[in-house]
Amino acid sequence: MSSSFVILVVEDDDDDRLLLETAMHKSKLNCQLAFARDGENALDMLETMETPPALIITDLNMPFMDGMEFVRELKNSSSWSKIPVIMLSTTTTESTIRQAYDNGVSSFISKPPTFEGLQQVWQQLYKSWVMPTQGS
Repeated sequence: MSSSFVILVVEDDDDDRLLLETAMHKSKLNCQLAFARDGENALDMLETMETPPALIITDLNMPFMDGMEFVRELKNSSSWSKIPVIMLSTTTTESTIRQAYDNGVSSFISKPPTFEGLQQVWQQLYKSWVMPTQGS
């Protein structure tokens, strides 16, 4: 297994970014986080990354390019369409979740209301989405 892998987190809210980063570090996962503020910023970052991230976690509601549009752009790209994308959002209506899956997300997770819940999300994402890619 490589010493570290990258997860791209697309999140516009500074507090949520800090919580995600702190929860990941407290979970003691062997990964690095790269942050983008919105979908446009994330696409620009992907263009300059030497190695694509192992996983992308995106918020839904963001300025400039929201999570849905970002996922559509990503899945239409020959370079990045295979990267698993997790949508993490407080918006959890059935129609929103269905649209996210129709656009190509691998999983849709409701943002947990507690820090401990966020740590559990990281551990589950690591086991389900990152560890399997490290063997390939």
